[in-house]
Amino acid sequence: MIRTRTLALGWVLAMAAISVSAAPPATKSAKPSKPDQFFGKWVGKWDGKWPVEFTISRDPKTKELVVIYAHAEHLGDPLEEEVSQPAFEDGVLYVGDSMEITLSTVDPNIATVKGNFKKPRVAVLARDFAAKKPKN
Repeated sequence: MIRTRTLALGWVLAMAAISVSAAPPATKSAKPSKPDQFFGKWVGKWDGKWPVEFTISRDPKTKELVVIYAHAEHLGDPLEEEVSQPAFEDGVLYVGDSMEITLSTVDPNIATVKGNFKKPRVAVLARDFAAKKPKN
């Protein structure tokens, strides 16, 4: 009886190994190749709590990238806006000295922003389709 169980278990393990090795490798979407893929308004909450918005576009005159970053210092406060010129490198949009925005590899309408502040913060952003499209 023990030998039968051992043989059966061995067969199950062998079949599992074959099915795992035969599975196709997981694929990941490519990183954005152009900053234009970030264009639009993005909304979310730092650490799921503090409202944050990013409006990303290109200045029609200078053709430079522009980000309007809006955030509340305290819950319930109106959003304060800051305008900056981001840098785009290797699929990441760098805003100021402390924020990095990356697009989801699964859904191009979802992004994550990491705030490398004194107290690090993270926000999941969703593209706001109801917002007026920025001029590019």
